Amino acid sequence: MRPRRSLPLFWHVMAMVGLAVVLLAAVASLLWAALGAPPLTSSGAARPLTAAERLDALKICIAVVGGLGGVVALTVAYRKQRDNEAAERREQTRVFNDRFVAATSQFGDGSSATTQVAGAYALAGLADDWPDGRQMCIDVLCGHLRLPYQGDPDADDYSYERREVRRIILRIMRDHLREGHATVSWSEHRFSFERVVFDCGDLSKAHFKNTSVSFHRARFLAGTTELNGMVFENTSVYLTKAVFGGGRVDFTGTAFAGHRTSFAGAVFGGGSVTFVDVDLGETELVLDDAVWTGGAVDWGPVPALPLRPGA
Repeated sequence: MRPRRSLPLFWHVMAMVGLAVVLLAAVASLLWAALGAPPLTSSGAARPLTAAERLDALKICIAVVGGLGGVVALTVAYRKQRDNEAAERREQTRVFNDRFVAATSQFGDGSSATTQVAGAYALAGLADDWPDGRQMCIDVLCGHLRLPYQGDPDADDYSYERREVRRIILRIMRDHLREGHATVSWSEHRFSFERVVFDCGDLSKAHFKNTSVSFHRARFLAGTTELNGMVFENTSVYLTKAVFGGGRVDFTGTAFAGHRTSFAGAVFGGGSVTFVDVDLGETELVLDDAVWTGGAVDWGPVPALPLRPGA
C-alpha cells in the first residue's frame, strides 16, 4: 500500500482559512435569522455610518482577522507537530530495525553457543520494546527450534551446548507466557513448534490466549518435556501427526480451553506421556487416525486409544 501523501502546508492553510470563512458566514447568517432578520440599513433612505458604528465594524473586522490568524497559527503548529511525530516514528523504526539485524546476526552465529544465547536474549528484549515487531521476533526464536536437528540426543558426541541453546529459548518463551512473570506478556501471539524435535524443555504453566499454537509433526524423542499446567484460553492447539517416541512428556493439569485440540494422526510410540488431571473443558478433542504403538501413556480424562504394538 502506498503511503498517503498530505497536502502541502500552503494549501492546508488555505483550506483551513476557507473553512473558517464559511463557518463565520454560516454563524453570522444564523445569528441574523435568530434576531428576526432585521434590516441591514436604517429604515428609510440609507445614511452614512456614524463614527461609533464605523469603530464597531472595525473591531469586528479585527476580531475576524485575528480569528483567521489563530486558525493559521494552529494549523501550522499542528502540521509541525505531526511532522515531528512522523520523524520520531521513522527514527524509532530505524533503531528497532538496526537492533533486529544485530540480534538476528548474533543469534544466527553458529560459532559459539554463548553468542547464540546472547542473541536470543537480545531478540527477547527487542520483542518487549517493539510491539509492532514482536511477532516477527517470536517467529525467529521459533524458527531456530525448527532448524534441522543435528545429532542423536542419546549419542556420546551429542553437543550439550546445542541442547542448552534450545532449552534457553524455550525458557525465555515460558517466562513471557506465564501470567505475571514478565513485564511484557507474549500470551496473545502465535507460536509455531511445527517439526521441532524436543529432547527436553520447559513450557510449564505457559498461558496462551486468543491465538493458536502448533506442534504439527513435532517429535518428542528424549529427556523431559514439561507441558504441565499450561492454559490454552480461547486457543486452538494442533499436535497433528506429532510423534511421542521417547523421553517423558508431561501434560499434567493442562487446561485445553480452546476451540479445538487436535492429536489427529499422532503416534504414541515410546517413552511416557501423561494426561493426568487434564481439563478438556468444552474443547473439540480430535483423535482421528492417532495410534498407540508403545510406551507408557496415562490417558487421564482423554479417551484411551487401543494399544497396537507394531502398528
